[in-house]
Amino acid sequence: MKTKKKNTSRYLMNGIPNNEEGLALIDEMNKYLNKDQYVIKKRGSGSRVKVAKALGEHPRSYDNGIPLKYAETIRVYIESKPFSEFEIKQNTLETNQRIDELRRLNSDLYRRVAELYHKLVTIRSTLKVICEEDTSNLIADFHLGG
Repeated sequence: MKTKKKNTSRYLMNGIPNNEEGLALIDEMNKYLNKDQYVIKKRGSGSRVKVAKALGEHPRSYDNGIPLKYAETIRVYIESKPFSEFEIKQNTLETNQRIDELRRLNSDLYRRVAELYHKLVTIRSTLKVICEEDTSNLIADFHLGG
């Protein structure tokens, strides 16, 4: 069964200038990116309070990033794409098969434990009978002066 983290994100670069040169660098990275599995996300950085005040918003409005058009620099993240519908169905099928296998194993183990418990009860009963017989014989020997 494949194990793949869903929508993982990696902080890759920061401080990329928000100008033609910086955007060209990001475009070049995107050109060689494995687009079947990953996507590049850009987030704006800079003076959040200054931008928020200029736009008439609360100073903490952009704590997670500034809109790119107002950013001084850019942070770049590489994120894995979410599972495709086929991958979800395949993982679900594999997971269900594994669950069925584990249920079968659990049932087998339960049956085996029940068998062992039955044997243990039988052995315990047998030992109890043997101990009672031995105790009776010892008492009889004691009374007979043996």
